[in-house]
Formats: sequence, structure tokens, C-alpha cells
Amino acid sequence: DDFDHDDGYSASDWKLLAEALSKKQIQGSQLADLSGSEWRQRIKDCRQAIPEFIKNDWSKEDAIHRHRSRLERGLEAHDWYAVQWNLGGLETLLGPRDREFLTAKAEAKVRQATSLAQAGNASEAMRHWDSVVTDLPQAQSPELLNLAHRFANTLFYQGNHIEARDVAMNLVESYDTLFGVGNRQAVDLFSLLADSHWNLGETQEG
Repeated sequence: DDFDHDDGYSASDWKLLAEALSKKQIQGSQLADLSGSEWRQRIKDCRQAIPEFIKNDWSKEDAIHRHRSRLERGLEAHDWYAVQWNLGGLETLLGPRDREFLTAKAEAKVRQATSLAQAGNASEAMRHWDSVVTDLPQAQSPELLNLAHRFANTLFYQGNHIEARDVAMNLVESYDTLFGVGNRQAVDLFSLLADSHWNLGETQEG
């Protein structure tokens, strides 16, 4: 058959390429969708196994810029598949503990969480938020804190007061970590919570 020629590649290499290009897993005669992480892994494996088929002629800086731009477009369009793909690219280029990558990942997750909260899916929104909390101090991004503040407000005005309170408490702790206990940002956030009748202790009634 077509796979039996002396090109130095095996049938499994060609299968890998087909899966990387189609975003599908080949299971016998059936196809199944690949998750974002599975697809990214196929691309990485393909670049190693068949480098000439998935070339990367950009410099590292150009590739990072390209992923940043496409990430922003994906966020604006709420195209979460594109968001995950470009975050995967940044992770590969920058490293999983790089501050810029952590910030981009956390900001994307908070924006997706806000979108979910706006759609009335508070539980899924909080699942995204919980995966971000530990990265807040490491990211050290005022914009991330602003996005998180917006997320808390969205939860609150959607009627999810307990969830909004929990996010607010995470935010205050993050402000303290970043800027020191008693900093102006945390004081302002406490004032806003008080003005909005948010209860930082027990659940607000009525």
C-alpha cells in the first residue's frame, strides 16, 4: 500500500501526522475527537517524529508573539479550543513555570470562568477559578486581579453570593501577598465589598 515505501517513516508515524492534522484519534476504522491536551501532545510528537511536515520557521520571539495574538483573538471570540491550543504553544516555548505563561493561563481561565458565570453555569465557573487561585501570587499581574474582580462581580450580580464571597476572599489574600498586608488595593476591595453588602463571613441573608 501507500505506506510501504522507503521514506524512513513507519505507518505509526503517518498515523500520528494524520491525527495531528485532523484533530482526531484513529481507532481502527473509527474516529474520535482529541482533547486539547491530547492534540497538543500529537503536535509535539509529530514535530519530533516527522519534523519536515510540521516546520517551525519562526524565531522563538516570533512564535511567542504569534501565540499571544491568536490567544487574544480566541479569548475575544470565546473560542476556548483556540485558547487552549495557543496556551499550549506558549507553555512549550516559555516553560510551564514561566511567569508570563502562568499569567496568560490564569487570565484565560478567569475570562472563561466569567463567560461561564454570565451563562449561568456557576459551578463550572468556580471549577475554572479553583484551578487559578494558586497561580495568582506567582503571576503578579494587576490585570489578572482586575479580571478576577470582574469575575467576582459577575457571580454576585448573577445571584451566586457565596461563590462571589469566596472569590473576593481569595482576591484579598492575593492582594496581601502581592502588595503587603493592609495595602491600599485590599482596603479598597474591602470597602467595595461592604458597599455592595457582600458578607465576608457568614452567608448573606435577604
